[in-house]
Amino acid sequence: MTAFSTRRINTAIDGYYHTLDDLGKRGQLHIEGTTRRAMETLLVDWCRMSKGWTLLSEHRLEIAPKKNIYPDATIRDNINTTRGYWEAKDTADDLEVEIKKKMRAGYPFDKNMLIDDTINAVLYQSDERLAKIDVRNRSELKDLLGTFFNWSSPPIEDMHEAMNQFYEDLPKFSHKLHQQIDEAKKDNRAFVNQLSSFKRMCTHSLNPSVTDAQIEEMLAQHLLTERIARRVFHYDRFRETNAVAQELEKLVDSFLGDAPSRDHYMSGLDQYFHAVETYAAEVPDLGDKQDFLNKIYEPFLNAYSPKEADRQGIVYTPQPIVRFMVNSVEAALQDHFGKSMTEPGVHILDPCTGTGNFLIEVIKKLHDLKPSCLTDKYDGELWANEIMLLPYYIAGLNIETTYHELTGRHRRFPGVCFTDTLLQAKDIKLSLFSEDNAERVERQKLSPITVIIGNPPYNAWQESENQGAKNIPHPV
Repeated sequence: MTAFSTRRINTAIDGYYHTLDDLGKRGQLHIEGTTRRAMETLLVDWCRMSKGWTLLSEHRLEIAPKKNIYPDATIRDNINTTRGYWEAKDTADDLEVEIKKKMRAGYPFDKNMLIDDTINAVLYQSDERLAKIDVRNRSELKDLLGTFFNWSSPPIEDMHEAMNQFYEDLPKFSHKLHQQIDEAKKDNRAFVNQLSSFKRMCTHSLNPSVTDAQIEEMLAQHLLTERIARRVFHYDRFRETNAVAQELEKLVDSFLGDAPSRDHYMSGLDQYFHAVETYAAEVPDLGDKQDFLNKIYEPFLNAYSPKEADRQGIVYTPQPIVRFMVNSVEAALQDHFGKSMTEPGVHILDPCTGTGNFLIEVIKKLHDLKPSCLTDKYDGELWANEIMLLPYYIAGLNIETTYHELTGRHRRFPGVCFTDTLLQAKDIKLSLFSEDNAERVERQKLSPITVIIGNPPYNAWQESENQGAKNIPHPV
């Protein structure tokens, strides 16, 4: 069992038993909605002891195309891989009958499935029934939950092992990659010309303070993550329709020159790429894929470029909080403005979009409220700005994939802009980057923005010059 403090475990179990006793005195042990909260609280406490694990209530699980189930709880670990599921029944149910019903419905007994009725708890792992215990037996309950939280699978084990190895290897690999970029600047004339052209476009249309080092960081980050975007999120389709992506691809092609292939060039990180792709292939739900990508992106950037992560304030908001904020915006629009996000003319902007989490939830909310409005909103009233190239890519991919998932149609998202929201418009010459990106930004500037949603960058300035992480200047 995971080495938790015995005192903390006992305190959590004491709280569970206290709740059951209280429900029993009030005659509510037969009511599933109330008894569920007792075990859910115990599982949440155990997640907290697991450092970074979370419990998602009634999270959608796609078990076949257009066939979803909603386990009472889904347990996620610190990199957003699913570790187990829980289902609650009440004392009036026949637990064995309920288990058979859940099996027929497709619940994941082939993985890690816990089901209880406040009298007994049954644990299945990999289609094997491991135990049925009396929940009032403290020792049995403690052992059962320890087994439940310790479950893993080969893809999950490989993923965690590869992540640990990746963060150890990444600084060495990135150092070598930057050395190769320096060498290419000396003897690869096509690359030098393309690098100069790309920097010129960035300084004129993104921010005049963009440096050579930052341009090279864009290239390095892209090379390190492009394979995941291509194989998990069908990046090729996005690249074909996104002008900024096309510009960067010219830079990549000139840098690689005669290299046999991108995958061959990045083969030193094969263990990591293979583990990510294998795990992602086992996750059918798009939202879960996106959550997983966000979860590995933040520590990736912190490991690869801690100064850049600190300078930009890279902190991704947990998806349940994003969902709460989107629902709150809809409620505020209705209560205080007599409007809805679904109405024509209500433009929504995420000014520092990161990987697009907020607009993804907005799109899902629009679809839930009024599916017929989604295409018009998507085509002209949703906006997302990003200054960092890698999250800009991921945001575009995520948003377009979400739309495709909801509608069955792939449609280029015209509202994602590679631009610095905090920079005065007069300081940038949009037409010099790409006509497509410039046109998007100009349309956004002319739009009557009704809603601004999202999170700002979380870092305003470095504590001292010695940190070497000064932000790009914004005079106003």
